[in-house]
Amino acid sequence: MVPTNHGSWVWWLGPFAIGTAAGGRPAGDAAALFIAALAGFLVHHPAAIAVKAATRRRAPADLGPALVWVALFALAAASAVPCLVWHGHARVLWLALPGAIVFALHLVLVARRRERRQLAIEILEGGVLALAAPAAYAVSGGLRDAEGWVLWALCWVQTAGAIVNVFVQLPPRPVPSTGLASSARPETPPPARVRPRLPLGALSLALQLLGLVLVASFAVAGEAPWWALGPFAIVAVEALGNVCLLYTSDAA
Repeated sequence: MVPTNHGSWVWWLGPFAIGTAAGGRPAGDAAALFIAALAGFLVHHPAAIAVKAATRRRAPADLGPALVWVALFALAAASAVPCLVWHGHARVLWLALPGAIVFALHLVLVARRRERRQLAIEILEGGVLALAAPAAYAVSGGLRDAEGWVLWALCWVQTAGAIVNVFVQLPPRPVPSTGLASSARPETPPPARVRPRLPLGALSLALQLLGLVLVASFAVAGEAPWWALGPFAIVAVEALGNVCLLYTSDAA
């Protein structure tokens, strides 16, 4: 029932906390939204297990328990709908639509055994989970719709940069076996295998710099505190360090 990719928790918990704080007046609606968002996040793992079991990537016995958890999480998410609708937050439910589309696309990739190291899909998933920011902002008393979407954009930019940062640090994919004897294979990979990761490092750095520029612009306009630059600066320094390490490795 618990997702194995533990780092993705912050992709929605962070935006949810930010949106709630920016709204300023959380109440029971925020609690209902939290339950729905948590259930929507947790359903990802058992649904993937169910698809794997149905496509014989896992034992058929895993299908039943996985479907039970899918049903329980779906029921928990649906239980929040009447509360949100009753208190005039029905429009927040539309934010689940892009999540359902990206979720379905992920399950298709799982069925085709192609879900690993899909950078574009993970960035899309980060954007979908960042929708917790405008949703939490709306149900917590936020009065300006544009502010909620600004929070979403900032959260997505930082998440996307962090995701690319992780991909930069991943080792290259193993070279498929050609059937040659081990003595005929080179002992070390050619330096060219380092170079394709340099554009990823540059993309990560560019995303973090974009976030810094956006936050600085809002701070100058009086729409954001200057300390909000801190989280973006931390990840930007990491991205810069990764690019420097890749360049050094390539040069070596």
